[in-house]
Amino acid sequence: MREELQFLWYSAVIPTITAALVAAPLLRFLPQSVAGRCSLAIAAAVAFFVGYALLPDWAPLVPARHWHWLPHLAVTGAVIGCLSVLVPLPAWGKYLLYLLLGLIGASQLVPTWDNLQPGRTVLIPLLAAYIALISLLLVLLPARLRGRLFVFLLAATAANTAAIVGAEAALKIGQTAFVLAPALFGCWLAILLAHRNGPKESPLNEEMLGLATAALIPLYTLLTGGSAFVGAMETTEPAYILLLIPAAPVLLWPFAFRPLDRLAGVPAAIANTLTVAIVPLAVIAWILMSSEPDEWGQLPEVTTIEASAGSESVGARNSQS
Repeated sequence: MREELQFLWYSAVIPTITAALVAAPLLRFLPQSVAGRCSLAIAAAVAFFVGYALLPDWAPLVPARHWHWLPHLAVTGAVIGCLSVLVPLPAWGKYLLYLLLGLIGASQLVPTWDNLQPGRTVLIPLLAAYIALISLLLVLLPARLRGRLFVFLLAATAANTAAIVGAEAALKIGQTAFVLAPALFGCWLAILLAHRNGPKESPLNEEMLGLATAALIPLYTLLTGGSAFVGAMETTEPAYILLLIPAAPVLLWPFAFRPLDRLAGVPAAIANTLTVAIVPLAVIAWILMSSEPDEWGQLPEVTTIEASAGSESVGARNSQS
């Protein structure tokens, strides 16, 4: 029980507080054009890095394995996200920026195992395209769909990704990925604090909040998509279905068109939340149905792989890790 409480304190409470404390002064003291656009991305990156640094020794800051790059990729995602909203770029320039984001993430997260199938020359472009495509689809959502609720849904999806990866693939990778959820939740709290005197008095009006979430999306996609990919590769047979979970917010697109675009207030919030929740629920159902019963007619317990610096992954037990 003590270890669980320590994990919640270091991996949930502290990242939440850190994100809120970083975002709030950025919104208050920096020029509005900068603060409104970059505050959430910066706060989430700082909070994730702090939360990762507080994890046990199996999560070193100097990468020893491919998934140890996640905190450094958080900084990369924040930088690219801020560049995408601060630097005036044509549409194709932003597309290339998201592709660069994917290539940077994939080059570090794809394992270097000798028996990796398919090889890095195939997986790196595929993972890069996956990260870039989700980033693009989320950024192109109408600004009204990327408000306060959107940030909360990103936090919930990050938590779902971490929980399913931890249960189905690798516990320690799931614990690492989980740090992003409270970091995003802290950003959501900062938005609520910014709106405490009403939306008109907030430094984050609808336009600025749309830009702030656009800057946050690359970090979210890189960390959740990267964690899902790493988890998928840590199973006995690659569980690529895990890659569907980070893409769950893409299902908000139908609400950009009639008749769903007419929803507002509480009904819209409920509909958006239930829609995004469909994906992780479907993935869980698929995992349960595809699990073969043992000789007693019950589903086998989910095996977690201890993905620490000194342990071998399933795909590399007999090869270079």
